[in-house]
Amino acid sequence: RLRRRRGLRGLLTLLIIAVAGLLPTQARAELSVNTQTFHPAIGAENIITVEGSRTGQRFRPILTGLIDYGHRPLRLIDNASGQTLAETVRHITTLHMIGGVALTRWFQLGLDLPIVLYQDFDRATPAADVPNTPASYGLGDVRVVGKVRLLNNSKSGIGLAFVPQLTFPSGDGKQLRGDDAYGIEPRFALDYRSQGGAIIALNLGFLGRTSDQVLRNLRISSQVRYGLGMYVPLPEGFGLMGEFAGGTSVATEPNGPIYSPLEGHVGGRWAHRSGFQLNLGTGMGFTDAPGSPKFRFFASVGYAPMEREKVSEPPKPTTAPILVEKSG
Repeated sequence: RLRRRRGLRGLLTLLIIAVAGLLPTQARAELSVNTQTFHPAIGAENIITVEGSRTGQRFRPILTGLIDYGHRPLRLIDNASGQTLAETVRHITTLHMIGGVALTRWFQLGLDLPIVLYQDFDRATPAADVPNTPASYGLGDVRVVGKVRLLNNSKSGIGLAFVPQLTFPSGDGKQLRGDDAYGIEPRFALDYRSQGGAIIALNLGFLGRTSDQVLRNLRISSQVRYGLGMYVPLPEGFGLMGEFAGGTSVATEPNGPIYSPLEGHVGGRWAHRSGFQLNLGTGMGFTDAPGSPKFRFFASVGYAPMEREKVSEPPKPTTAPILVEKSG
């Protein structure tokens, strides 16, 4: 009997261990997040990331190279104390290779290829969140952007465009530079252009994602996205620009914060009538959302010719011939 009791106890112990192994544990999943949240607008007469309504010159290429530096775009923060646990990504430098073409006077198609040239990593980040050190360079998520002009304000007045955007998971969230999801964002761009060339632009859209990302108790899901910007022309082709752009997730974790990134940017531009232009600017994030840096710097050089309205010349005055009668 004693042996039988010991055998039953041993069998019961093995059964308890097996059942415990099937129960869910509290271990965190490996962190997957995208620090690449700076999406430059493609083409001319936009603000910075806020789109205007105008399209480029038909069949002429749009080519831009933009360098973007972000300082501390990803920080792990203890929700209870508000203290920073780690500055997971302290520095990141990205080259945006942008190309596009206007296929008609009212339809434009563009592509943004973000290449991370250097990405720093804070080894104080808990290994439970990032067990493997991310690579210091790589590819981000590719964006394809269309623009359909609905109202034309090439001379002045109100303009409207439909600007759909599609993102592909070419980056890697576990390398901290990818959504790990496809995204589609129907967006509308409404702007007003004065006769002197000043522009006020408003963007509103909805970013739908095929899957969410969770950073501890923060869920990054589909978002309502918005932007408001202004461009003021100066003499000799120069101009000043400023904008706010952000978004708000439609889903959250239980008792978790809402993912609401918000950034502000200011800068200057020089543009030639041929389409050649230079941009230089800075910005910062106003929240601790992943991808919102404490400081941002960007510079670009590009070629984006615009369709010019033909100015009709007034008819030249004609003089009637004078007939001189000869006598005799």
